[in-house]
Amino acid sequence: MQTSNDELVLVIEDDPGIAHVLETILKLNNINVIVANNGSLGLKYIKAEKPQIILCDIMLPDMLGYDILKIVKQDNETYKIPFIFLTAFADPADVRKGMNEGADDYITKPFNADTIIKAIQSRLEIQRNIESRRILDLAVSWPSLLSYNFKSEYLDPLNGFIDKANILINDHTALSSERIKVVSTEISTSSYLLMRNIQKLMIYSKLQATEEFNYPEHIIPNLNIILNDAISKLRLVFNSKQIEFKVTAQEILNMSGNYEIIKFMFDEIIGNAIKYGTNTIKVNLSKNHSGTIFFEVSNKCININKFETKDIKAYKKFHKEIENSLGIGLNNCKKLCEIYDYEMNVQCEKNLFYASIGIPNKYFHKTYQKIIYSAVALLFNCS
Repeated sequence: MQTSNDELVLVIEDDPGIAHVLETILKLNNINVIVANNGSLGLKYIKAEKPQIILCDIMLPDMLGYDILKIVKQDNETYKIPFIFLTAFADPADVRKGMNEGADDYITKPFNADTIIKAIQSRLEIQRNIESRRILDLAVSWPSLLSYNFKSEYLDPLNGFIDKANILINDHTALSSERIKVVSTEISTSSYLLMRNIQKLMIYSKLQATEEFNYPEHIIPNLNIILNDAISKLRLVFNSKQIEFKVTAQEILNMSGNYEIIKFMFDEIIGNAIKYGTNTIKVNLSKNHSGTIFFEVSNKCININKFETKDIKAYKKFHKEIENSLGIGLNNCKKLCEIYDYEMNVQCEKNLFYASIGIPNKYFHKTYQKIIYSAVALLFNCS
């Protein structure tokens, strides 16, 4: 069995001779490889390159291989990467320690090419089988998931839209202007709910697909407009609850991001705060000295299980009374934050729901860099 050309192996080894041998063996077997000569560089490569397998020496100059393994297994983006230790000493206690931390295999030094290649191919084949089963499980689960939730998530909003539209079409001459406004608002609400549920499903489907998720970023002139629009829409949707919003917001101008993605996350986080809690929602929008933007929402919890960010998964629901939902909205937010390097923190405990998203403003950083470069250039020109 040959590995595919897009599968990458990371070797973390401080001995130049061993590293060179490993690199040569892998390249001769048509396996892409990158080499790090210490743990810090290895961790940078893991984050940036997302290798399909990691070969790591235990004794490194700046840290132990066990420390790297622990970091890899605690990260949501890397915990599935097979991790193979390279060691000159295969003491049973050391082997057990590594296996307890999540290591997949041990290879003792000295090794031969056949041992290395078979170990890598075996782990990659296991990963392919796991991915194939995951796709198959997803294909099997989707019909039952959609059939159970389809009425409440899609048909109910659509029927609401059709029923209210028919009122306007058939009875418009007999309706007062106030009644027309009410019916039009109900149409807008049903349309918004249907759009949101379809959007959640589309984002989730794209996140599950094998192709790269790519929503381009651009300059958003005024982030406050997105927040105000989200609050206005949700106020209409949850009109019966008479929601009170306590908003504290700095004016956020000219930030880098994707309008649709950020709006989706604002809507979803605030919407969950409303569903999970009381009628008073606290919303904060601010930025720090480095330009990072913080969006925070909090509310008192009602009848909700304790959870935090790491507990969020697709189809997992936390509210005991909200049965008819796909359970993918917060999961979408979590995955999007991982893709765009946003920081998401969600906590629900002691009767308090709190969620925040930290958005690094790349436009701010680029502008700041230009100012610094211009100042430096001016300084040198003057001197």
